[in-house]
Amino acid sequence: MAEAVKKEQTEGETVSLDNMKDLKGKKGANLIVKILAMVLMPMLVIIFFAMLALKAVGNNTAETLVKEELAATEYAMQLNLDSASGEGFRYENGSLCKGEINFTENQSFFQNFTSNTNVDVVLFWDKEAAAASFDYSGIVLSDSVASKVLSGSEYFDTSLKLGDTRYYAYLTPITGTDGKTAGALAVAIPVEHVKELYSGIVRSNTIFMYVLALIFCISTILVVRLISRALLGVVSKPKEPRHDSRHHHPVRRRIHHHQLPGHRLRRSGIRCEHVQGSWRGPA
Repeated sequence: MAEAVKKEQTEGETVSLDNMKDLKGKKGANLIVKILAMVLMPMLVIIFFAMLALKAVGNNTAETLVKEELAATEYAMQLNLDSASGEGFRYENGSLCKGEINFTENQSFFQNFTSNTNVDVVLFWDKEAAAASFDYSGIVLSDSVASKVLSGSEYFDTSLKLGDTRYYAYLTPITGTDGKTAGALAVAIPVEHVKELYSGIVRSNTIFMYVLALIFCISTILVVRLISRALLGVVSKPKEPRHDSRHHHPVRRRIHHHQLPGHRLRRSGIRCEHVQGSWRGPA
């Protein structure tokens, strides 16, 4: 019987210990999740907005740099045109000419320039393309763009469609032999080329940020696990029982001889005897 009771007590203690371990594991997991959520969620939000900001800055930077590059290229092209002839442009017999140079028939002038600069060139007479470094058949400026350039203003577009291709384009007016604005000079770079260039830069920076975020997440998880284990170890540490001498050491009652009836009788000189658990004197 005693062995059965002892066995039941041992099994109960084992089950209780297993329950305590399961409870400790659940508490540890919940603590890790809460700490990670507090640390990683703000980090992920920051990374998300950093990506958006990086993309926006990349686009703005690309537009600014391309505009400056095209403006410089247009200036160089104007110098080449002026050095070819100091006269104004004229359009006759379906050809755009400047002095004695027929640019419609002599496309090598623009093609050589494009091969050195990777920038396409188009000359417009009024709204229609009259000469270019590529096939320009059917290319016509929209009314809104033509009105701005023909009014004597410069124009920059981040998605100007020339034929089947969209370009970053910078347009300036050109003058005829009468000194009036007669058309436009456009220098342009395909949008896809610019995207390929700057998307590579943005992609490399994005990958770098992802790697840093991954390293931060892994290190945070490791640190949080160590901290949670330490906290759980302190919280779940069993308290040592307090030893109380009053509970473990029974009070020993000291029995004095003077408390016994026979002792008192003997001290008084009376003979007494112990009969059936009591002291009696002489009759």
